[in-house]
Amino acid sequence: MIRIGIVATNTAEAAKMIQEAKDHNVLLMEAMKSTLLPNFKVIQNNLHYPQMLC
Repeated sequence: MIRIGIVATNTAEAAKMIQEAKDHNVLLMEAMKSTLLPNFKVIQNNLHYPQMLC
């Protein structure tokens, strides 16, 4: 099952991205780091160098 989240701005773009990934035998993934989420603060507070993540 393929789930499409906020990887693309529309279904046509998502379909193109999926096809390109299939054509090149690679995994299509979303990589997003949101520093505004509360769980990010927990991670940041438990690292040795939290200032490097800002």
